[in-house]
Formats: sequence, structure tokens, C-alpha cells
Amino acid sequence: MNSGIYRIKNLETGAMYIGQTADTFASRWVYHRRDLREGQHYNEHLQSSYNKHGKDAFEYKILDVIHQGDMSDQEFNDYMDEREIALISEHDTFKNGYNQTEGGGGLRGYSQSEDHKAKISRANKGRKLSEEHKAKLSVAHTGKKLSDEHRAKVSASLIGNQRTLGYKHTDEAKAKISAASTGNQFCLGYKHTDETKANMSASQMGRKHTDEAKAKISAASTGNQYGLGYRHTDEAKAKISAIHKGRKHTDEHRAKNSAANKGKKLTEETKAKMSLAQKGHKVSKETRSKLRAANIGKKRSKEACANMSTAQKKRYKDPRVRAELSAVRKGKPWSPARRAAYEARCTS
Repeated sequence: MNSGIYRIKNLETGAMYIGQTADTFASRWVYHRRDLREGQHYNEHLQSSYNKHGKDAFEYKILDVIHQGDMSDQEFNDYMDEREIALISEHDTFKNGYNQTEGGGGLRGYSQSEDHKAKISRANKGRKLSEEHKAKLSVAHTGKKLSDEHRAKVSASLIGNQRTLGYKHTDEAKAKISAASTGNQFCLGYKHTDETKANMSASQMGRKHTDEAKAKISAASTGNQYGLGYRHTDEAKAKISAIHKGRKHTDEHRAKNSAANKGKKLTEETKAKMSLAQKGHKVSKETRSKLRAANIGKKRSKEACANMSTAQKKRYKDPRVRAELSAVRKGKPWSPARRAAYEARCTS
């Protein structure tokens, strides 16, 4: 059997195609001519040129006859690949010829045309994979790790991705996604590594949501019952506390918080919880001075004054509080304002 490397040359343009065959050269040439004649050749460039110049413009020639001899099948195939790659490179038929790959029986250097991509896209549109197919894909990809180079390429391809812009899932698709995610146990107990956390943090740093995105998040969270009754573990609370320790809000953030909480009334339950949380808490001198400065010139509503008066009276009834106040005031002279207020009360 004559095996080896052959060449198909366009005599009018000089462009060539180089291939390999493990069959006879004659049978390989028959297959090429038949496919070209019927317009079904797998090589689009060669087919297009054949349609333009006609069958008489092409010459078939053997470049290298290779005998298997004592070589194993694998060794023989590897050697054939090496010779094909070398001859494609030598004759420059990948960049300036009909070869669509760099040779070697693989797809090295192959790039599909836009027309070919469109055909594949149309062929797969609306196609649904069977459950068996899905299961096989899942098994095949389980434990598979993408190389850093692959990840970088995927990331680059998604930057400014417009393919799904404006795309909306159908109600049926949403229902399926919801059903698939309900009770999802895949990541149960999974914890990100410190490196992953750091990467996630760095990628989100300085990122700002658009007003539209904020509105959608707000709408999605309104009436959200997913975390209802959920309580953080002591470990989670400690981590949250450690993250926020020493963190200072920007003036813009404070202003937004202030605007968001204006006119908001706390429930009695929330007040009780806040009171319990503040018990035994000591305010630093720095915080006191800030609070004092923040309240200068601030006018309280009548309701707020009444609430404060009630709270103070209630507090003053506590013997321990009275004892503390008495001890603090002993030997402390009254300020002119306080004396004037006291005298006014006495004379009224």
C-alpha cells in the first residue's frame, strides 16, 4: 500500500493543498475529485477555487511515499503527521494556500469562516439536549480545571459582550431555573479559599451599579422572604464585626444613609433589640464630641421631645441612676444656664 503525503496544485494561481493518506494515493485522489465535482468538499477554499477555475486547472502529485515497515500504528501515524506539518510549513500552504490547519491530523491554526459559524448557529438553534446527553456532559466536565490562559481568553471574550444584551428568559425558562436551584446541594458547605475571596474582592473594588441596576435590585428585594427568620451564626457575626471594625463611611455614604432613614419609624421590637445591644456599651470621647457637634442647632420635633422627656423620667426613677447622678454632681458647681433654669422653675 502506497501511503504518504500528496499535493493538489492550482496551475493557474500556484496555490496548493497538502494532505496525507494511509490508503493508496489513487483512491485518495478519486475521493477528492468526486467531492469537488459534486460541490461537497470539506475544504471551502479548495471547493471555491475548483468552482471558479474548473477541474483541468488542478494537478495531483505525490510528495513523499512513507512505508510503515516495523513501526507500530501509533508511531506510523505520528511520523505521517510530522511529515505533513513539515511540508505544509515548507510550501507555506496554511497562510498562502488551501490548507485550513497547520497539519498533523488536528485543528491547529484552524479558524472557521463567519459563514460556517452562522450555519452551525442556525443548525443548533432550538436544539434540545437529551437528559442522557446532559448527564454525559456533566460527567465529562466534573473536576475539569481551565488553564490560566483559557480563563484569560474567556474573560476577554466576555468584556463588552453584546450577545445577550436585552435578552429575557421566558416564564418557562425562569420556572425551570427556579426548580433546578431549589434545594441545590452542590455547594452545600463549600467555602471559598482566601485567594478566591481576595480575587473576588479585588474584582468588585470600585464597581458602581447603574441607577437602573439599583432599581432592579431594590424591586427584587422588596418583600423578599428568602432570608426571613434567618440568623447569622456567632462565627459569621464575628467575621462581619471584624470586617467593619475601623471602617469609616464617606460623607456621601452618610448623607445617603441619613436620607434613607429620614422619617423612618422603628418598631417597638427593634427598639428593644437596639437597647439590649447597647447595654454596657461605652461611648468614646471622640464619638461624644462628634455627636455633640452633629446636634448643634438641630431642632427636635415635639414628639421627639416628649419621647425623650418620658424616657428621662423613667430612667430617673431607677435608684441606681439617681445614685450615680448624685455622686457625679457632688461638689460640682452649677453652670449659669442651669442655675437660671432652676430659679425660673422655682419662681413659677
